[in-house]
Amino acid sequence: LTQWIEQKVSSILGFDDEIVSSTAINLFLPSDGEEAPDPKRAQLDLAGFLGDEESGKFAKELWTLMLEAQANSSGIPQTLLEQKKKELAEIAAKQQQQQRQHY
Repeated sequence: LTQWIEQKVSSILGFDDEIVSSTAINLFLPSDGEEAPDPKRAQLDLAGFLGDEESGKFAKELWTLMLEAQANSSGIPQTLLEQKKKELAEIAAKQQQQQRQHY
């Protein structure tokens, strides 16, 4: 989920921002021994960086992924697994197409 958070923050802001990404990661994925994440507080804390509307969308989407990860035995959200499968299938299709063009 850390990589997803970094990519999503970058897409919202339009540039990479390690401080905002780290803040989001620490708010939603606290280290062991810290208290459980509070999505409402995290959303409010991120609003100053992402804007009210975007922080709400971000928090909701990330919370959904966290619930999916919790429900999946691998600990990886099903949505991210499906996205990766689709990505790999597209790469394989492009490679096959390129091979056909060479022959």
